[in-house]
Amino acid sequence: MKPIIDLHTDLIHSYLKFGNPQLFKEVRKQMTISSLKKSGVKLFFAGLSGDDENKDTFKQIQLYRDLFKKNNINLVLGVSDIKNILNSRSSILHIEGGELIKDLECFDKFYALGIRSVGLAFSEVNRLACGATINTKDDFGLTRIGKLIVKKCNLSGVIVDLAHASEKTFKQTLNTVNKPPIITHTACRALLEHPRNTSDKQIKEIAKNGGLIGIFFSKKFISNQEKVGTIEVLKHFVHVADLVGTKYLAIGSDFAGISKGTPDGLEGYSKLSFLLKSMRKVGFSKNEVEDIAFNNVYKYLKQVLI
Repeated sequence: MKPIIDLHTDLIHSYLKFGNPQLFKEVRKQMTISSLKKSGVKLFFAGLSGDDENKDTFKQIQLYRDLFKKNNINLVLGVSDIKNILNSRSSILHIEGGELIKDLECFDKFYALGIRSVGLAFSEVNRLACGATINTKDDFGLTRIGKLIVKKCNLSGVIVDLAHASEKTFKQTLNTVNKPPIITHTACRALLEHPRNTSDKQIKEIAKNGGLIGIFFSKKFISNQEKVGTIEVLKHFVHVADLVGTKYLAIGSDFAGISKGTPDGLEGYSKLSFLLKSMRKVGFSKNEVEDIAFNNVYKYLKQVLI
């Protein structure tokens, strides 16, 4: 089984019950600790969010830590923690949405608790930045504290994620960083027009800066077709590869966080091996598949973590 690094999951949703029982049942089909152990995933980003006071966020961090301890999953805190990831399972804690980070002191607290990846935005406006769904005329990009947090991330070995970022947030972040940012989970705007998806220009800019594009499996962002399958997802991988090559491609499934349906054949972690086999059928070489699944992210982490 080929090793995989997954740039984005919301595993916490499989263990925190929703008010909607059907949604809880759906996300558990996508990813649980059990399905993780049966997959080739060696390292996954574990997303978390919360309320304005961060009480829920701290509970989620503790839940993740308890789950990891119980199931022998290593928490990645620095570059030394990824040296032996092929022989174990590991996770990087990821904040999805800068509204959780009030100031530099708050950042330091999250860092001490193990956060090593920060998504600046989550669709709307927050303390750090504007999100992808904001009206263009209202898009001011990064706030002053947002720019400070981006710089703090670079100094601290914390990954900067531009998923959900607005056009100005994207551009201003690239002008602020000294380490490459990534887009942990997205799809191609050229194939489906949506502000949440990434434009060809942005894909090229991420590649130019040495970052990564993680393709996700949320059906509503993949295709407008009535029936969406693995081949429609593969078209997004192929599109990025045609634009910038395969060295900037990765998997960012968004499993356990997809509420509007997954493509047929990609319902959860049990189907990732099928995805990799399907990549060969659309023209990716064996080495390219291994790069997309694992090597590209591994090399990136060695560069950004400290």
